Amino acid sequence: RNTNFQRSIPSLSKNIHCRLQNNSNNNSYNLNSRSPSSLNSILKVRGGANTAATATADEFAKRLLAAAAVTVLYEGIIGHIFEFLKIGMQTAPVGTTYMSIMRRITDEKGIAGAWDGFVPWGVVQAIFKGGVFGLALSMAKTYLSPLAEKGILPEKAVATLCGGIAGGVQGFVLSPLLLLKTRVMTNPVFRENMTLLKTTYLSLTIGLEVAR
Repeated sequence: RNTNFQRSIPSLSKNIHCRLQNNSNNNSYNLNSRSPSSLNSILKVRGGANTAATATADEFAKRLLAAAAVTVLYEGIIGHIFEFLKIGMQTAPVGTTYMSIMRRITDEKGIAGAWDGFVPWGVVQAIFKGGVFGLALSMAKTYLSPLAEKGILPEKAVATLCGGIAGGVQGFVLSPLLLLKTRVMTNPVFRENMTLLKTTYLSLTIGLEVAR
């Protein structure tokens, strides 16, 4: 029996060696046969979490920057002037015309007087106006779009709700900044001929007074 057992040992070890070698070859084949996309997906996993959250945050940041940049550009070109005329008409006595308001604004400084209040509060307001609205709209779409995809709400209703939520958040955040800019626009001191640096300094002073 011992002789037979000793004779069977080499054949048994040979079988084990062959099976281990086959398993090793299969494993190497499975690793090599993975598609590049699968390997890329594995490599993108950091700390055991998928990068979906990072991609969403990047998308929010891009939308926020784009909305803020477009709003600052628009407000600097024409939006601030329209708002200046609107506030001037609201605070002017009955019978005042838009042309008379424009002449009063540009009487001392020329056309540059139309941008009184734009620096710094108009710029800050424009950044927050576009950024807050874009971010709020993007977040609202993220949470409400699945309702349209599942058929719970119509797409038009979801779009209306998203716009309303974004506008409400924007109005809530911008109220203090709008107050600061309105104070500068309606203050007769800023109708005098002064440099941009002095105008900015006086605007900051008014902001500190309102904050107190």
